[in-house]
Amino acid sequence: IMENVTSYPSTFLWDIYFVDVFEISSVDTTSFETPWIIAVVQKIQCTEGYYMRDSGGFDCEACAEGKYNSGDTSLECYDCAPGKFSGEGDHHCTACTAGRYSNKAAEECTECDAGEYSTIGSSYCDICAAGYYKELQDQSSDQNMTCTRCSTKSWIKSDSCDA
Repeated sequence: IMENVTSYPSTFLWDIYFVDVFEISSVDTTSFETPWIIAVVQKIQCTEGYYMRDSGGFDCEACAEGKYNSGDTSLECYDCAPGKFSGEGDHHCTACTAGRYSNKAAEECTECDAGEYSTIGSSYCDICAAGYYKELQDQSSDQNMTCTRCSTKSWIKSDSCDA
């Protein structure tokens, strides 16, 4: 039936659709006087964590670290929000654990310094209040998201209390 089909060199990407344009001279030369032009349209969808690198190649590529694609579009990856991070090809961002923070589009979370603390999903670290301290080694504990109070007969150096 499709023996008189000519493919145009106009295969192109329109938004997220791949379009092929064909000309059909005719199936039965007595039935049609002019050729028909048809277009075959296919939606291009990359899997979660991937996006279409460029409009000419039709190749899906993994989102870079600090970015994600949840599958709602194939055209771009989105930056992780502050307080979150992602690895290459991730389809979502993960919240930083307590004692860590991140800026926008982070590939990993940064540990708070001694004398600072943060809660889960923080974009910055808070400084311990006067009379409180935070040791560096307990930063990653989810139960220990706040500073420890110094005893009444000690003074603070930000990461410890001295008597």
